[in-house]
Amino acid sequence: MGKRKSQKKSNNSYPFMNDNMFDKPDLGNNQNIFRANVGEERTVVDPAETVVNTTTTRHTIRRVHPTNVVNVNRNIYRVEDYYPVEESFVNENVVEYYDCGNDPDDCSNCKFVKRTKK
Repeated sequence: MGKRKSQKKSNNSYPFMNDNMFDKPDLGNNQNIFRANVGEERTVVDPAETVVNTTTTRHTIRRVHPTNVVNVNRNIYRVEDYYPVEESFVNENVVEYYDCGNDPDDCSNCKFVKRTKK
């Protein structure tokens, strides 16, 4: 920068600037001027900023579910057993003959008499 003493005057927008600032070419930004005028230096550390870089890797998992198919050919034979029963009723009359003698109150003398059919 060239000499601007006559062109630029100090104003309220630059309270730390003076007319000698333009004579020093190494004090070109406001921070250097502030440090030069204050006389003490302090460091202000902002809170740490967390930056998360995410790398995504896609994986393919092939799940195989084996299935065994059993084909069953079933033959069903129906065996039917029948037991026909014929039922009949017979009325049988058996006649037995005894010869018991002449005393009807005494059966101890009775003897079986075998009869033949005529």
